[in-house]
Amino acid sequence: AIGHEAMRFYSNSSADGNVAIGYQAMYVGGNQADNSANYNTVLGYQAAHVMNTGTNNVLIGAKAGHGVTSGAGNVGIGFESLGELTVGTYSSAVGFEAGRYATGSNNSFFGYQAGRGGTTSAPFSSGKHNTGLGASALTAFTTGQYNTAIGYSAMGAFTTGNNNVVIGYEAGDDMTSAG
Repeated sequence: AIGHEAMRFYSNSSADGNVAIGYQAMYVGGNQADNSANYNTVLGYQAAHVMNTGTNNVLIGAKAGHGVTSGAGNVGIGFESLGELTVGTYSSAVGFEAGRYATGSNNSFFGYQAGRGGTTSAPFSSGKHNTGLGASALTAFTTGQYNTAIGYSAMGAFTTGNNNVVIGYEAGDDMTSAG
């Protein structure tokens, strides 16, 4: 661990194979009973800030995955990417705030605020198995599942439907639910 308070509360734990670089990276946010996170690579200011039992995550960027506690197999690259993901697994998000409020598993978001998700209340955007490729694609999704949005702002206002595919600039941008 490198950085002020990086892995702060891991001194007496069974955690193995972690790399934490940055101010309060993998800090845990307080001395929790089980700090056994394993095989995580975390770089950035408060990245994985509250992680205690997460495994096999890669979180790079300021506040990337800052809400992850026990999530596994996730990749978040960019400022606040996968920010509110707590226990979700196998999601990938690359870009500024990509997947910021996504809490479900098996999602893939690539681009500025792609899959950012709804911000009304926790668990925010719990939808699973979604793919958003392009800036602002699937920006407002909440519980929608098995959706694919490719293109700038594709399905940007979409919230709750399932099993949809849209391709193109602002394709399905005014859809809120379908499928």
